[in-house]
Amino acid sequence: MEHELIAEVQGEILPESLLPIERALRDERNRLPHAKVSVGSSGPQGSKLRLAVKGAHPGLAAHLCEIAGLNLVGLRRIRLGRVGLGEVAPGQWRFLGSHERF
Repeated sequence: MEHELIAEVQGEILPESLLPIERALRDERNRLPHAKVSVGSSGPQGSKLRLAVKGAHPGLAAHLCEIAGLNLVGLRRIRLGRVGLGEVAPGQWRFLGSHERF
């Protein structure tokens, strides 16, 4: 199942900052899961990365940020499968709607 995460990091992210992450994800020796990483927003005070990861892998976001030399400040899951989690408060749950499926 795919998880989508927002990783908040300190400082500004330049496009070339993601190259070490892309190399690590392609390297067969690392055995990292399939993931897509993109810059959501970037500014001098802080930036946000969007990560779409297949499967639950605790610590993966922190590891990828460490590879790129980024300081992880916060992490938030915004999607699980096809279900968006934007309106669910931390520590809470909800029933799936009749139109929702994983």
